[in-house]
Amino acid sequence: DQLAAQGKHLQMGMFYDTTILANADLTTPAGKEYFYVNVRDFYSRIPPRYWAAIGGKPIVWLYDTLWVSKFDQSSLDYLSDRFAQDFGGLRPYIVREVQWQSSKGVDPPQTVHSDGLYGWGAAANGYNPDPKLSVAEVGPGFTNTAYCKGGPAQNCFDISRQNGAFFERQLQQAVAGNHNILALETWNEFSEGTDVQETVQTGRKYIDLARQYAEAFKARRLPA
Repeated sequence: DQLAAQGKHLQMGMFYDTTILANADLTTPAGKEYFYVNVRDFYSRIPPRYWAAIGGKPIVWLYDTLWVSKFDQSSLDYLSDRFAQDFGGLRPYIVREVQWQSSKGVDPPQTVHSDGLYGWGAAANGYNPDPKLSVAEVGPGFTNTAYCKGGPAQNCFDISRQNGAFFERQLQQAVAGNHNILALETWNEFSEGTDVQETVQTGRKYIDLARQYAEAFKARRLPA
């Protein structure tokens, strides 16, 4: 409210940290309801005028499926249908991580659909140009070797920021690509060295780069 009074607008969407699902089976009635109520409770706490939405649909951004034992299309359909029931017909804009492309623990496997698709890991692996992704994911580098040993096979990485060059190259690729969303990973994950927020060490370098290319990304998508 204070920001809005100053003419600065911050919209909030839900990053669904799926580790809280604790290996739930999202094909069962109880599993589907648990999957949904976390979304309901999140958006119930935020005034609708501050929801981050695309086409009027509030964003639900799904992390990976490592902590889900089973899911299929009915899992996402239930979430969408229940949200519409509770929020006056509105449906969420569901963005899936690539691990949600196909059902899990269901025979036969089935393709899963939603509004968007992204691939986590740009901070370590760089920009992914795969055309099936609707999200341009970018990151500044990745360093978790202070507590993680064993190399990439153990998800341990030491990817140099290159004084911002690693991040800027990805932002340039994102602007040149054909995506409808630009996503940064992450704001303040200091333990993995993927932070872009202002720090003593780097100042506002990464915020300024993000702002510069976000504006270019939005300008590219605006109709002539």
